[in-house]
Amino acid sequence: MTDTTPRFVRIKDSIKADIAAGKYRPGQRVPAQASLIRDFGVTQSTLTRAVHDLIREGVLETRHGSGTYVAARTTKTQRIEIIIPDVINPFYPFFASAAAAAAHRHGFDSDIHLADPRTGEAALLRRLLATPESIIVTRGMHSDLVKRLVNRQMERFIFFNRIPGLSEKANLFLTDLESGGYRAASHLIAQGHRRIAFIGENLASDTGRFAGYRRALSEHRIPLDERLVFSFGPRPSFQYHSERKKRSFIDGILTSIRRTKNAPTAIFAYSDYIAMYLLSACFIRNISVPASLSICGFDGVHTEQTAMFGLTTVRQPAAALADKAFAMLSDGSLAKGGIVVTHSPEIVPGKTVKDIRKKKGARP
Repeated sequence: MTDTTPRFVRIKDSIKADIAAGKYRPGQRVPAQASLIRDFGVTQSTLTRAVHDLIREGVLETRHGSGTYVAARTTKTQRIEIIIPDVINPFYPFFASAAAAAAHRHGFDSDIHLADPRTGEAALLRRLLATPESIIVTRGMHSDLVKRLVNRQMERFIFFNRIPGLSEKANLFLTDLESGGYRAASHLIAQGHRRIAFIGENLASDTGRFAGYRRALSEHRIPLDERLVFSFGPRPSFQYHSERKKRSFIDGILTSIRRTKNAPTAIFAYSDYIAMYLLSACFIRNISVPASLSICGFDGVHTEQTAMFGLTTVRQPAAALADKAFAMLSDGSLAKGGIVVTHSPEIVPGKTVKDIRKKKGARP
């Protein structure tokens, strides 16, 4: 009978079997990918998928500049329950995978849960809180009912975004969004752009990306042009609207900026998710990126789409924050509560931003 199991699954099972048999021990480096490709007789993409899955599952781990290793850990009694609001925006699965991998490195088992912030947050929280040893890790959680549940057992939560109304005992591990917005806008300015549009969500409460964008403009003495600032509105977030409404919003922005006198040469998008809609709309409208319009995203999520376009973006330090959180959980530093750790994101140059500075010696 023909084995219909996908090849990447067979590779995963083979590597797991080798680990179980002691061929590869915890902390030991596994062979380089080129060697594994020859051994398994597969393509680079098939092996990469298998290895990435094993890293996400916590079986393997990567060490920067060194290679891929069998994860070394001692299992702890506490279990990490990771909650994300959706899988539509690719940032949330990216965050969940980074958190699960970090938990495993520090000896914790973990599960990932999906809780639609409009319907299922409270029910999921009640179920998870019924398990005494669980530690709940989340991005999201906005309803008043959820906040009441959280504030009663704050010591069992680790938050990766700031939520109004939480007790001062909350342990927070945060991306410095203002710094990220500043770096995105500063990068565009450094490439010669002075007419930079911003596409955000709830600008009235945005003390992060939009504030950083404004600070960069101010420091470079570039006036803020309100005609170049676009907001999708307070709630729900961009990803929860219909495909038709999302595309209509993006099309309206492109129509508006193309009609604006002294039109912008660049756009800073609130997220990679919004940036990808922008890139798609530009492609349909025959707007060349970056020749006619530069685009910078925010989040730093690696997907087939962002890789295809070579999106310039700002990478959130999800892995570093998760690693810090579980290290502090392991050594007891979070027990008293009120811990706030902030990491700055980094600009990731790509192919969607054009350098429009005048070169020395260039003809006028």
